[in-house]
Amino acid sequence: MAICVQCLDRLVEVRDDSGETVKRYAYDGLHRRISEIADGVTTDFYYSSSWQVLEERVGGQTTVQYVWSPVYVDALILRDRDSDGDWTLEERLWVVQDANFNVTALMDNSGEVVERYVYDPFGLATVLDASWNILAGSAFAWVYLHQGGRFDATSRRDIHDTAFAPAPSCSPSARPQQLQ
Repeated sequence: MAICVQCLDRLVEVRDDSGETVKRYAYDGLHRRISEIADGVTTDFYYSSSWQVLEERVGGQTTVQYVWSPVYVDALILRDRDSDGDWTLEERLWVVQDANFNVTALMDNSGEVVERYVYDPFGLATVLDASWNILAGSAFAWVYLHQGGRFDATSRRDIHDTAFAPAPSCSPSARPQQLQ
């Protein structure tokens, strides 16, 4: 996997090992990621003045909406999502966060935990089901994790205000090794 970065540390594309582009990203003048293109589908992002993603749209249709707390910029309350592609936001998940604003669990409308998250010392999340069984990834396409930041699974980077990269380049992605 190669990460391609332009000036100002903005991630502009991710390529697979054969050099094929997996995702492309676009930014506005405030350096907020305003769109991503993957598999020919463009997702547009709409922000609050506090840089919180409020809405995601595909083809002009709302697919995800987020509600944030006025208490703190990374305090997410809930997410509504169109989980079945019928253009209605039928899935509501409530967020449980710890004192550092790490998302630790998701609850459905009945108050049942549906997914859990634990973090290593580097902030990398392990996804668990409600019974604490390890999952390969989120069953709910969840992206807000460590300290309320948006995690991009393709680039394996935490997007917090901007996508951080050490220098403008196209280089293999780096990630701290799992502790043994």
